[in-house]
Parts: sequence; structure tokens; C-alpha cells
Amino acid sequence: MATELILVKNVEDLGKVGEIVKVADGYARNFLLPRGYAQPVTKSALRQVEAIKIKLQKEYEENVKIAEALAAKIADASITITAEANEDEKLFGSVTARMIAEEVKSQTGIELEASTIMLEDSIRTLGRFTVGVTLLPEVTTEIKVWVVKPDAETEEVAESAE
Repeated sequence: MATELILVKNVEDLGKVGEIVKVADGYARNFLLPRGYAQPVTKSALRQVEAIKIKLQKEYEENVKIAEALAAKIADASITITAEANEDEKLFGSVTARMIAEEVKSQTGIELEASTIMLEDSIRTLGRFTVGVTLLPEVTTEIKVWVVKPDAETEEVAESAE
């Protein structure tokens, strides 16, 4: 037998808030209902789910506004990372997304997760790079990253300001 329920919380591999799903009786009775993930389909449950959906939509819209403001700050920022390199400007090691996130925090005060920084591959040479940052699926921006030798840091930054 199958039980028809309405989801009041997102359930991985099953559905999102407000979806009506058919599940096995045992799954409904032993997992979904006791944990508050779903309710039997009734008029009051449908009204409750609509209220939850409206609240979640408002929260999401606020998060998008906050992310867009943060994206503007990030786009205006430029960070400098010092790294040792040989004469061919190849680094002894590489610059990773985690390193970029740490430098963004220390140089601008903006906290980013390393997972938001979109590097196809780590940076292995000196130079100026434009690195993508994805704050939300629809909010992306770029940050300028300078990778310089420790003794050349002040010269490179001075040149970029001109």
C-alpha cells in the first residue's frame, strides 16, 4: 500500500516543501511523520505548507539581496598573494581556492568558503588572474588575484594602481 503525504520540509531524494508524494506506509509511519517531514494531505496541511513556502521564498529573496551586495564588494576587491617562484615565473607549489579564501578574509575582511571560489585548476604561475566566485546559483562575481614574488609585491601592486 502507498500513503499520500504532503511534505512540510525538504527531504533529500524525495521532494521539496509542498510536494504531494506517495510513499510506502512504513516509510511514512516510521520516518516522515514522526520527524515532522510530512503530514497527511488535508486542507489545513495545504494552507500550512503554502505559508511555509511564502516564508521560505521571502528568506531566499533576502539572501539573494545580501549575496548581490557582497558580490559587488568582491568585484571591487583585489588581493595579492606572495609565493616563491623560479626564473620562468613558475611557482614552487600552487595557489589553491582555500588560500584565496584565506587571503580575501585577511585582506578585505570578507569571509568566503573555499567551495565558492571557482578555480578550474590551482594557479601555478606568477601574474594577474580573474577568479570566479559563486555565492548563490544566480549570484556570481569575479575577484582579481595577483600572484607575486615576495620581494616584488610592492612593485607589482604599484604598477597595477597606475
